[in-house]
Amino acid sequence: MREIMAFFHVASAILALGGTFFVVVILAPALRGQSQASETMRAAAKRFAPIVWVCVVLFVLTGLHLFGIRYLAKRADVSSTNWTLILVKIGLSLMIIVHSLLVTLPFKALEGIQQKRLKLLRVNLFIGLAVVAIGVYLVRQHW
Repeated sequence: MREIMAFFHVASAILALGGTFFVVVILAPALRGQSQASETMRAAAKRFAPIVWVCVVLFVLTGLHLFGIRYLAKRADVSSTNWTLILVKIGLSLMIIVHSLLVTLPFKALEGIQQKRLKLLRVNLFIGLAVVAIGVYLVRQHW
């Protein structure tokens, strides 16, 4: 069961980060200066958003499950560096979720923020890579 959860945890991160990488590094620069760039980005976002939200839900649920297994099994020392890193990973993941909500929720009050969508996606990409790096470190520590 743990391996299945780990697979979905990693797969959801790969899909979300890979898609974000594509938008930030390939699609947005390719559309810069094009007459229908806004429409194309909106269409891409409309197709990509549901995939990202499925990935976010999977990532959170599997992450909670894996955290529970590891914490309950090892009774981790809350003063350890690994414990600090897992809390940083959770905090960074929450930042990604908040940024994603700000970018995708259809509220008038968020229109100003949503005009800076690409900047938030860039930030999410870098935060996501940091989350992956922390996760790799923790797995290598057998935590």
